[in-house]
This record gives sequence, C-alpha cells and structure tokens, in this order.
Amino acid sequence: MEQNLRRYSYLDVFLRKFPESRPYLKILTLEERGQVGIVGTGSETSTTQPFLLFSTGLGDAWLLDPIGHKACCLMWRGDRQSPTIRDEPDRLEILWEGHYELRGAFFEVDLDHPLIGHRAIGGYPIDGLREYLLPAQPAEESIAQVFGQSDAVPLSPDLIRQLEHEGWQAEQLEAAARQGARYSPARDAMFFPPMQDPK
Repeated sequence: MEQNLRRYSYLDVFLRKFPESRPYLKILTLEERGQVGIVGTGSETSTTQPFLLFSTGLGDAWLLDPIGHKACCLMWRGDRQSPTIRDEPDRLEILWEGHYELRGAFFEVDLDHPLIGHRAIGGYPIDGLREYLLPAQPAEESIAQVFGQSDAVPLSPDLIRQLEHEGWQAEQLEAAARQGARYSPARDAMFFPPMQDPK
C-alpha cells in the first residue's frame, strides 16, 4: 500500500482527474496576481463532499474540507506547496495536514506543516469564507455552535470599536458586554448567557 503513496503537485492531480474543472489552477493564478478568490467545488471533484479552495492576496492559498475542518496549504508566503495525495483508481485521497477554525477575524490552523504549525492568521477573506462554509456545515455542528457558542468571542473594547464601524450601536454593545454577551462572527450576532432565576 505504501508504494502507492506519491507526492504530487495537487495541480497535476486535479487537471488529470478533472480536466473540466480547474479550481486549483484558478486559485493559484489569483494568488500569484495578489488577488483574493474563493472557489467551492461540487460533484465534478467529489460525490461525497464539497471542497473549498481560496486565495488570500497575501501569498497564501488553501484547500479546505468544510465538513471535517481539515486543511492543506497550497501556497505559503508566495511559494507553492505540494500536499501529499493518494491517487487511487476510483478515488482521490488527500492526506490533510491538519485542522482549521475561523476564530473571529482570524483563520486558525494547527498543521503538521513544518513552516506553518499552529497559528492564527489575520487578513484573510474570513467573511467570504463563512458564506461558503456555513451551508456546507452539518446541521448538528450549526446547532452546537449556537448553543455552545463555540465561535463566539468576548466583547472587548477593540471588538466593540470594530463593530461600531460596521454599524452596531455602541450603547447596545456596551450594555451587552455588561450582561456577559459574546459576539459570533459566523452568525454576525450576539449570544447572551442563559437567564437564571434570581433568588
């Protein structure tokens, strides 16, 4: 089985297996031009799940598994990377480098990639990613995020200023902070703690 494990440029695999669909080529080209782009794949690449590819305009490009929160770096600081791929006759297996989460305005990764490792990266097109990722997310995960507030962040003074610039009312934000509310960037909403019976 190990003899079938080969290192490919993901571009070569995509173009050979899916010549009618060139999301990888598009994303790398956009990144080389310093442009932001987000491409979601469909049944042309996988019948079991979607993939998301995106360029940041900052020299980085990524391949994501929206369901498993897995990630592979395609380009890092302007240098193309070569994720490990298992090219089987009936399927394409991507050996993911690690996991990602969207944390507020940051793209947080924990990878086995020697140049990247565990870090939170700012400046990525987070709002655009959320638009693509939320619909692909299983319903159970969406419910858990709402009730568990897993993506919510505290209303710090910096966040309140940022939300003010986006049109939120400062007085309402400050009142929400005093009540222990947290902001969910994925939902663009406030989560308040459960009400308790005052005894």
